[in-house]
Amino acid sequence: MCVRHPLLLVLLVGCNSNGAGSRPCQVNCPPGTYCDGDRCLPLCSPPCGPSQHCGTDRICHDGPAPDGNVVVAVEGGIKVDANTGKGDGPAAKPDSVNPNQQLCDCLAQQPKSSYCNKQAVACQMASDCCWSLSSIPCGTYGNKYSCTAGQCEPSGCSSKAECVTYAQAIKQPDAQGWTCHPAPCPGGRSYCGAAAKVCNTAADCCTAGQVPCGAYTNHWTCDGGKCRYQGCASGSECVTYAQAIGLPDPSTYVCTSVACYGTGYCSPKPKPCGQPSDCCLFGSTVPCGVYSNRYRCEAGGCVLDGCTGKQDCLSYASALQLPDANEYNCIVY
Repeated sequence: MCVRHPLLLVLLVGCNSNGAGSRPCQVNCPPGTYCDGDRCLPLCSPPCGPSQHCGTDRICHDGPAPDGNVVVAVEGGIKVDANTGKGDGPAAKPDSVNPNQQLCDCLAQQPKSSYCNKQAVACQMASDCCWSLSSIPCGTYGNKYSCTAGQCEPSGCSSKAECVTYAQAIKQPDAQGWTCHPAPCPGGRSYCGAAAKVCNTAADCCTAGQVPCGAYTNHWTCDGGKCRYQGCASGSECVTYAQAIGLPDPSTYVCTSVACYGTGYCSPKPKPCGQPSDCCLFGSTVPCGVYSNRYRCEAGGCVLDGCTGKQDCLSYASALQLPDANEYNCIVY
C-alpha cells in the first residue's frame, strides 16, 4: 500500500484529537482518561479525527463536543497540591503528563490518511480484517487488527519478535534490529521501527552502503547518546540524491517536510495549482475528483488526497476495471 520508511512509520501511530492536557495536573484521573488541570478527559483508541470528539464511552463521535470538552468524573474527587504533588489521597498519576505533548498536539491537527483497497472494514473476528494479498502474515503488525463492535481496528505491535517478522516481510535489510516502540501519544498505537542505536557522534549512526555518511538517507544526529534520523535538510541535497540514484529530472527534487517531526524527505516538486482541478491527470481512466486522481491545492502546490468512502473506492475500482470492484473499501489509518 505504501513505502514504509523507518522515519515515517510513527506517522501511522496516530494521536488522540484531545491529546494529553497542557495544564499541570491537580487531580487523579480514572483509567482510560488523561489529566488536564483540574479535570479528566477521555482517551479514545483509535484516536478521533479532527472533526470528531471522544465521548465518555471512549468512542469517537462526529462533530465537536457539546460543551467544548467531554469531562469525566474525577477519581474519588481527590485534589492534588500543584506544588508538592500531594493531597489528601494518592498523588497524581505519573502518566498524566505526556513528555511528547508538543508532538501530539501537532499530530492531532493533521488530517487522517486513507486509501482504497480490497479489504474488509466490517468483521465478526479479527482475522476477517486481514489483507489476504499482503506479504505480512495475518496477526502480525502491519496486517494486525482487532474486531471492535463489528468494525476492523488496526492494532499495534506487542513484541520485538513480531517487529522482526514484520521487517523481514517488508524486506528491510536491518530487520533483526527492529523492535516494538510504545505509542508516543495518549490513545495511539505501539509501532514497529528500527531500535535507536547508542552513539557518541553522528558518524556512529551511519549505515554502510553506497550513500555517504551525512548525505540524505544516511543523515543522522547523536541526540542524548541515541541515534536520531535527520532526513533531508535542503533542496540541493535532494538534487544530489536524485542524481546519485539515477532518478529522472533530478533538478525537480526538493526537500519536503514531514509534519510535526522537524525533518524531511526528498520528492519531486509538487505541480503548481490555483485550484484542485489543476492537478488532475486528464488522460487518466480515473475521472478527475475520484480517488487516485483527486488532489488538494495547498500553498500553491498539488497534494494527492485520500479516499472519502466506499462509493469513492467503487468508482475508482470500476474506472480501472478491477475485479470485484464492489469489494473495495476506504481504509483509514
